[in-house]
Amino acid sequence: MTMPVYKAPQNDVVMAVVGLQLTHSQLKAIFDRLTNSCVTETCQPCGSLNVHCYVINQAALVLVSSKGEKEVGQSLKEINCALTEAMVNQSALTQYYLYDFQGICIEVKRDVISMASRLMAVSSRFRVCFEYVNHV
Repeated sequence: MTMPVYKAPQNDVVMAVVGLQLTHSQLKAIFDRLTNSCVTETCQPCGSLNVHCYVINQAALVLVSSKGEKEVGQSLKEINCALTEAMVNQSALTQYYLYDFQGICIEVKRDVISMASRLMAVSSRFRVCFEYVNHV
C-alpha cells in the first residue's frame, strides 16, 4: 500500500511516496481482531452467519474476506454486485471501465497457410511458364 506525499499548498508536485508492507496473514490477523470484537450488544461480528466483511483496495479488489481466502483477489462486483452498486450510488466507490488488452486474442485470418506456400505459388508460375515454352 503506497500513498504519494505532495508539497503544500499546490499539491501538484509529488515529494515522496510512503508505503506499508504487510503479509496477507498479518493483514488477516488485524482484520479478524478488529471485526470480531464487539463492544455493544447489537453489534454483529464478521464471524456471524449473515454478516460478510471485506477489505478492498481502490480498484474494489478483495484483499481480505470474512469468508476466507477463496474470495481474495476477486472483484467485489463479482462477489456482491448489489453491494458494489450501492457503494457507487453512495459515492463510496467510483466506477471505472477497464479493458484487459493482454487478455484479448484477436484472430488474424490469413489467405496464405504458411510462408512456404508463397514460395510454392512462385514456383508454380515458373512451372506454367516452363510448360508453355516447352509446348510452343
